[in-house]
Amino acid sequence: MKVQPLSRITQRPYAILYAGRRSMGVDSLEGRQVYEGRRAIEKALQDLSGHVLYVHSSLEQLKHTTGALSWKMTAWKGRQTGMVHLPSGARVSSLRQTLIESQQPFEDLTAVMKWVAGYGVPAGSISGMAWNFFRASLSRELVISSEIEVGRSAFYGGRQEIRQPRKYQHMMAADITAAYPHAMASRDYALSLREVSRDTVIDPEEPGIARATVQIPSSLPFGPLPLRIDAESIQFPYGVITGTWSWCELDAAAQLGCTVTVEQCWAPRRRAEIFFSWWQMAQTGRRLPGEASKMAKAIMNSTWGQFAMSGEDRSEVQWSDDAGTEPYEIRLDPRQMPQLWTTHIAAETTARVRRRMLLEGLYGETKPPVHIDTDGIIISASSPLPADSGDDFGQWRRKTEISELDLRAPQLYRYLCGPACGTLHPARHYVASGMSEPVAQHYFEEHRHVKTSVAYFGAPDRVIPRGYAGDFEQIEQWTREARGIA
Repeated sequence: MKVQPLSRITQRPYAILYAGRRSMGVDSLEGRQVYEGRRAIEKALQDLSGHVLYVHSSLEQLKHTTGALSWKMTAWKGRQTGMVHLPSGARVSSLRQTLIESQQPFEDLTAVMKWVAGYGVPAGSISGMAWNFFRASLSRELVISSEIEVGRSAFYGGRQEIRQPRKYQHMMAADITAAYPHAMASRDYALSLREVSRDTVIDPEEPGIARATVQIPSSLPFGPLPLRIDAESIQFPYGVITGTWSWCELDAAAQLGCTVTVEQCWAPRRRAEIFFSWWQMAQTGRRLPGEASKMAKAIMNSTWGQFAMSGEDRSEVQWSDDAGTEPYEIRLDPRQMPQLWTTHIAAETTARVRRRMLLEGLYGETKPPVHIDTDGIIISASSPLPADSGDDFGQWRRKTEISELDLRAPQLYRYLCGPACGTLHPARHYVASGMSEPVAQHYFEEHRHVKTSVAYFGAPDRVIPRGYAGDFEQIEQWTREARGIA
């Protein structure tokens, strides 16, 4: 795939929409306006069709503004990606709740728009701005290509697991500040790969990939390698497993006493430090005022996944009735995307973060975590932080004090932070993957029956609990549970 530096693009006005039943609020440079009734909303959307339009959270609520028959929703792998008002052509994307807690959301959005515009990036969806921001960091054309199956077979999501769903006392949350961006900027990536001898030394500092058979002792409390179970699920098992992984993860497994037998090996043919300038630019967004920094962070964290985009599992959703109670899905034909040849970039990125979690968060100086989520852990309050801790990007930090933790599932819990709970702020804090705190509280209360070790929120992969790699009956039970809860 050829990635061109970003050329100058015309900036477009932007607005935030607030959907109601036959009502719609609009925040724009003209201020706040409210429209009542289908005709007024249709006219407003026509006038806004040249704008970049956003909603704070769910796109589907827009169907109630004018009636569902006039809307079409686009989706990828079941996740909402956009909403189109058919009569006007107005297109809407989600801010992914990044500004939902802002007291002045349009002002914070404007701060982000000025920030990206400073680098020549036009307003757009969060993923669209992420890709253009990366292009803006390039000084020359970048050519990235590897064998499709090599990159795709080495690509796994982050680690999510818990010790046990129950209540815990005197804990703390810790995480790696800017884990993914820092990992991306830490060293070179392979622009292309070549097959080499399977006797090649596995160097964790090199962005290589290998297919291997690995013997993982059951005595290890945490499995060192992800294993693909199906298109949506992975596991970190023990036993004898065969798969494809980045060199840095295979090296970590060997350090922990696993026997690694390489069957095929790919080393960098061309390599480059492709994210250094991008990271220098990205850090300025984390210093934006108010909630704007959260949106800037979301843009940056959406970058690495762009390299693993696929044209599969695309669909459109429309409705047979104006009330929006009868949706029907139109499956779209798979589309070959150039990112098929760049998945090894995403694979290397996620592997770097998983390696740090494994060696520093799970097998380092800390006490065993009760909760693990990609780049963060919840551990005993008396536990030391991992060795590489501090205030800089890429270091472990103490994030939250937790006096009482009610843990229901990976990425689903509530907690008391201390004496301030119930006095300076609400009595409990709620966490559910990708949700603002009010939405997470609602989800938690609506799913009180859920107590599971299955990470059913996982993205891009759900994670089933650690177990023996050959216990297919148990693995199938866990994968059914993950699909059933979700």
